[in-house]
Amino acid sequence: MINFPISRFTVKFQALEKINLPSYAGSTLRGAFGHALKNISCLTATQNKGTCCCQPAQICLYRRLFDPDRQQLQLQSRLQDIPPPFVIEAHSLPEQIEKNQQAHFFMSLVGELAHSQQMIIQLAWQRALAVGLGVKSPVGGIQSQLLLFEKCDQPLLDLLPKNKVRIQLISHARIQHHGYFLNVDNFDPILFCRSVVRRYITLIEAYGSASLSAEMIAQLYTDIQKVHGKADLEWVEWSRWSSRQKQKMNMDGLLGTIELENISDVLFQYLYWGQWLHVGKGSAFGLGQYLLR
Repeated sequence: MINFPISRFTVKFQALEKINLPSYAGSTLRGAFGHALKNISCLTATQNKGTCCCQPAQICLYRRLFDPDRQQLQLQSRLQDIPPPFVIEAHSLPEQIEKNQQAHFFMSLVGELAHSQQMIIQLAWQRALAVGLGVKSPVGGIQSQLLLFEKCDQPLLDLLPKNKVRIQLISHARIQHHGYFLNVDNFDPILFCRSVVRRYITLIEAYGSASLSAEMIAQLYTDIQKVHGKADLEWVEWSRWSSRQKQKMNMDGLLGTIELENISDVLFQYLYWGQWLHVGKGSAFGLGQYLLR
């Protein structure tokens, strides 16, 4: 297997005043982190009313970590939207955090770039938490303080593969295929596996020091075609406010359990790594999180 660093970090903080959060705060955290990262790492944003004007984008750490350009990847037939090299998991956060209460969430870093910038990422969280999170962020003052940014786990390298798994979706998954999203009626285990693998391939090509060969990918997709299974799923309605697009975004998706059988040893590794990388749209702020049972 190719050496590709993936690590999950605990982000622990203490509220210095009451904080009100939406029912799932992943999108809120992602926005706060992006603003803070831009303020401390983008050389042009402060001169252009908060807009990054760095050219080329590769010279800007903010763009590389948070808003990467589309790329023509070696194993893809067209320009690809490149996901950022991180995943935020906010299910441990309550909707209300009282003054002086401690709370935590998680952030996974993916690839060499993100791991090499741990100090900048920690500083961005320190700034984001101080400026404020939630429905009513404070004007001036410090809302909360960062207590801990520490690696808590990472994928095992010598895991014994399984040919049968039960997948528990922790957050709803938005899996797209040919312009439509999989739902309860048209869910396909093969398309689920393809989405997991495609996300890993994109990330390793964008942020890894080595890529997979075309032969390896072809064999992997052959293995996927042999998978069969069943699912017990429900459709979850959810929306978020997009500050960039200035509108509410529908982010509905699937929640429940998926049972897969006839899994090859190699495919099992990708399903295992997906517990850190997630699957489908909105993965960067925590959608598509699952656990293997």
